[in-house]
Amino acid sequence: MQLGFDLALTRLSTGIASAMQLSFLGGSPSTLDPRITFTRADATSCATYFDSDGLLKTMGANYLKWSNDFSNAVWSLGGTASKTGTNQVNLPAQTDSVAQSTAAATSAAGYVWTFSCMLSGTGTVRLLIQDFGGAFPNSQSSNITLTSTPTLYQLTRTQTDATATQMLAQVFNILVGTPATVIIGNAQFERSAVATTYSPTQATATSGPRFDYDPATPAGTTGGELNPQPTFASSWTSTGTATVAPGDIRIFSDGTFCDANCTTQIATTGKTYQYTITISSTTGGGIAIVCNGGQQTAALTTVGTFTGYVVAGSSTIYTGFKRAGAATDTHVSFFSLKEVTFAPRGLLIEESRTNLLLQSRDMTQAAWSNTDITPAHTQVGIDGAANAATLMTDGASLASFSRQAGAAVTAGSTVTGSYVLKRGNTDWIRITVGETGLVDGATAWFNLGTGAKGATAATGAGSAITSTMTSLGGGWYRCALTVLPNGVFTVPKIGINSSSANSSGSSVSGGTYIVDAAQLEVASVGSVNPSTIIFTGASTIQRAAEVPLMTGTGFSSWFNPAQGTFVVEFDRFGIDSVAGSVALIQADDNTSNNRICLRATPRANPAAVQGTIASGGSVLSNDSAYATADFSNGAVHKFAFAYQVGVGAVTRDGLAAFPVTSVASLPTVTQLGIGLAPGGGAVPLNGHIRRLTYYNTRLADATLQSLTL
Repeated sequence: MQLGFDLALTRLSTGIASAMQLSFLGGSPSTLDPRITFTRADATSCATYFDSDGLLKTMGANYLKWSNDFSNAVWSLGGTASKTGTNQVNLPAQTDSVAQSTAAATSAAGYVWTFSCMLSGTGTVRLLIQDFGGAFPNSQSSNITLTSTPTLYQLTRTQTDATATQMLAQVFNILVGTPATVIIGNAQFERSAVATTYSPTQATATSGPRFDYDPATPAGTTGGELNPQPTFASSWTSTGTATVAPGDIRIFSDGTFCDANCTTQIATTGKTYQYTITISSTTGGGIAIVCNGGQQTAALTTVGTFTGYVVAGSSTIYTGFKRAGAATDTHVSFFSLKEVTFAPRGLLIEESRTNLLLQSRDMTQAAWSNTDITPAHTQVGIDGAANAATLMTDGASLASFSRQAGAAVTAGSTVTGSYVLKRGNTDWIRITVGETGLVDGATAWFNLGTGAKGATAATGAGSAITSTMTSLGGGWYRCALTVLPNGVFTVPKIGINSSSANSSGSSVSGGTYIVDAAQLEVASVGSVNPSTIIFTGASTIQRAAEVPLMTGTGFSSWFNPAQGTFVVEFDRFGIDSVAGSVALIQADDNTSNNRICLRATPRANPAAVQGTIASGGSVLSNDSAYATADFSNGAVHKFAFAYQVGVGAVTRDGLAAFPVTSVASLPTVTQLGIGLAPGGGAVPLNGHIRRLTYYNTRLADATLQSLTL
């Protein structure tokens, strides 16, 4: 969490040590500060985030308690089994076991469950998943021969017993006369077809926090050199008239195709890799870099060292060069390939959202109505999974269209529809969102070749229209359209096709594009972006809200009830489904009657920094300042709020501090909500908390200003 580093900076800039300093940049679920209690009550593993490798990941909704402490009584023993310490289970005889069942009323026939854990030790065991009730049917893994190396194992089962309301996850000894000593860790039991990111739990079964990264902003490289011969040798091959020698590859043309390449093993499909190439001499058309058979760069036609990025299309990346012009003579002396790490954004805080669509990744399913479109579920998805996304090929009618009606909503709701898209052979894509007949709604155009938004147009009574286009790296874009179709509809619909040009209603004959992560969700008139991706299958999926709290001594050990200063670094992407001020932090007693809150008012008000103090149900201070900014665009901001008996102050982004109304007393508060107001009075952040700092004194106005630069 970089606590020592950040604290040193704080002392240097203010002369006063902070009482509490949290950095959420570059974290993971297991590194969340232990003073923070985090919950997100997802029923399924559905909360997604971008990891440091630029790939989309899903955070597990772990139904197990004390997932890394098998000494706890929630883990029951069968037969002659015993426990040693926190993670060792001794299984002397066949069928000896360690197990845990889910809470009551957590299962139903048709649910898909995956049990995963890290195992090492001696002996031979199996994993088991059981429908806990009725006839107790189960599924078992194949035999697992344990070694000293901790290894992740997983087992998946579709529940069949409709009378079972619980599920059981178990590890048991399979061999007669051969004891097993099992070291178990990171146990997870989730409603998912595969094991997702591990969510550590203690007394509460929950889904873990999401430390998010920007998949379009590389921050450096990690690991070693992936190219086994960056200065070239026999592992490089050539075709045509290319030649390879130590320290030099020559790409030249005699009128035939020629290239040079090296096969480099790379572990993950869809990951981004940085190349560095040195061209020592070149004439003619120059060369281009290819990856997995596809050209990834424009022609490099000058001498020098160049750096750029390629995306692996499979687990073996086939990287090299080819001539980019008819007359080419180019010498290359160095070619490096390294894995890229991406820029951290912080701890994700979102309100609850539901994806109203079915089969969000597979447009071949019956949930989608395809007119003169041929879908093929054959493409690598935004998460790097094979056969996850859909290749769409529009027909010759010039009126191709793919659409789906979502689940019912409250009459007159504003809705946001979005797709994750990649270019095929055509640039322009048209997205339509509206009521069931798409008579009332809106259409927006997006250029997948340039990454530029096109026009938007209302249809019928459609209003409150915004569109956004966000790069997700690797050629992927998230294209979204928000609209209020009319005041009475209850069933929203979304549709997509290629477009011959910006604002054109005609599709492209034979036009292709790749579709992933279709999403339709209830939003608000002020929304400008979709929420994070929620994949769906045969049913709609709801992602629960994040609730990070500091309570008990995790709060009282650093909080000063008489005076103090909060400094918050954050961004927000403006997806609020209800109106209201946005909470950055709120100290309260689990009600809105007694609270100290730093907020941003929504952009429609217009946006402002707001410091609020309420005591005994009376708002003593509720001052806003700098009502000129829009905090909903994803930009990083720093806010500060100093409180005391007397005059406090708020500020943002290095501006002069603004005085807060003098108060004669302060409320009694018992907890801190991070990015939310646990007792009410403000809506969740819907963005990222990057850093949170607390000083147990009312800092001077000039210091507030300097801390928010």
